[in-house]
Amino acid sequence: MSPNEAIQHPLAALKNLEQYWSKIKQPEPTVYKVGTHVRTRVDKATFTKGHRGTFSNEVYKITHVFPPANDYHSHRYALEGIRSRVFTYKDIMETKDSVTIVQKKKKPLDRLQKQAQKELREMEVTAPLPTQLRSEKTRPNVKGIRPKGTFLHVEILQQK
Repeated sequence: MSPNEAIQHPLAALKNLEQYWSKIKQPEPTVYKVGTHVRTRVDKATFTKGHRGTFSNEVYKITHVFPPANDYHSHRYALEGIRSRVFTYKDIMETKDSVTIVQKKKKPLDRLQKQAQKELREMEVTAPLPTQLRSEKTRPNVKGIRPKGTFLHVEILQQK
């Protein structure tokens, strides 16, 4: 429709715009109900590998559903164990399990354990030196010749 036609036929122009905006507007996903069990999204670090959103193993129950404030916002959800934050549908994922999956977390090392690890790493590893060199075992004892493995492999004459 040209601008001149829109001026001459304003109702047709409005109908055209409504049709245009109805195609663009995407419907919001299903609204979760109170009592639904959900998992929360875990924020990844900047350089963490992977492209999919990861969700925590803790399962929470929705306690309250806040209606959208206007057309541009979606429903918000309050969870049972978290008081300081309200979640949107992008931040939570519905689960059928009502029990939190418990994983043992690695306990952080205390100051003494860290110090002991550092000392063990810095310790020199020493093994007792052999009493006889390998070359002395295989060769007969010849005076004036250094055994193999030294930085000089030349004959040294003994001076009297």
